[in-house]
This record gives sequence, structure tokens and C-alpha cells, in this order.
Amino acid sequence: HMNQLQKLCIEMDFTADPAISFVPATFGFGDIFSIRYNEPNYVTEGGLKGGEAYLLGKVIYEENGVQKEKTVDEASSKTLMEELGDMGQVTTWQKYIYPKDFFDLPKEAVILSMQVHFANKDKSVVILNNETNGDFAVEETCGK
Repeated sequence: HMNQLQKLCIEMDFTADPAISFVPATFGFGDIFSIRYNEPNYVTEGGLKGGEAYLLGKVIYEENGVQKEKTVDEASSKTLMEELGDMGQVTTWQKYIYPKDFFDLPKEAVILSMQVHFANKDKSVVILNNETNGDFAVEETCGK
């Protein structure tokens, strides 16, 4: 599967149409917001089109002055994304999350950073940031 993935990374130009987008565009980690995966329609193999997409990720947070991390890595109803379908240039999936619920954090936790990637059910296809070959960073655009 690795070869397919590397090939996919080279072929996908996310500068024109970012692979990841957010609704609303302005959000904080204390908000409910939607994370969208946008797959260019010219990608015919190695992508998630025609199948299910799951939102997986990791969060770094502080609880009572201690920094901790938590990962969500299960392909389940909790992480299954809603397919919005063909939007013209891209096929889009979305998932609304409230980060503390999604990562099952205590109420008093303060989220410091969050990163996500997308995968199919058996994780044979994993969509990463093609610039870093790692997770997509989810950046707050407004206050905590």
C-alpha cells in the first residue's frame, strides 16, 4: 500500500484546493466545528472515493498543569465522516466535532494542539498532509 500512498501524495496538488477545510472557517477548540476532507476528483485510485472516510487524530492538552496526549484511532461510528458527495472539483466528507468530546477529555482540560488525518475502514488508505507526510495540523483561528 505504501507505493500507492506515495504516488497519491505526489499527484495531489492541494495548493489549489486544500485537502482539509473547516466550517465555520473561524473556530476555537472550545467550539463545535466541522472538519472536511476534500479529495480532488481526478484522483481515481488510492483515494477514499467510493468508500467510507474516517477522521482520526491526536490532541495534546493540559490538565492541572500536566501536559498529556490522547489519540483517537478507531474506525467506528464515532469517527465515521458524512459523505457530502461530489462538489464539482472535489468529493467531500465532513465530521462535526466538539474536540473535548471527540477525544474524551475531562472538562477542565485545555487543548494545546490538535492534528488529524483521514483513512478508510481498514486503514489501507491513509490521507496525510503531502507537504509533511504527517497529520494535518488543526489550528485555532480565534481565542480559546
